[in-house]
Amino acid sequence: MEIDPNLIAARFNRGAIRYAKRDYRGSLADFDRCVGLDPHLPAPYFNRAAVHDALGDRQAGIADLERFLQIARNEAWKAQAQQLLEIWADPEKAKAVAEQARPNPH
Repeated sequence: MEIDPNLIAARFNRGAIRYAKRDYRGSLADFDRCVGLDPHLPAPYFNRAAVHDALGDRQAGIADLERFLQIARNEAWKAQAQQLLEIWADPEKAKAVAEQARPNPH
């Protein structure tokens, strides 16, 4: 059976939109479906990792980034995934990065 690539693209785009709107559960469902339709497509793993992190499940996010690194070919995206893995694996580093990302009230 051949999978309609438009179906995957539509789910992927909707997942990204839901993430931007902070509908993390909806976004997770869309990226889960993308992975189910084509487990060899790397981008849904990368985005799903961010969703897992937003939902407080960093370990699931780490697993998705590790899978992304196994199948991705784009070196720039792989470098970004590796950087996230290093930050997420070190709670102190993750805390420092989060504090730097907060808006300055002054």
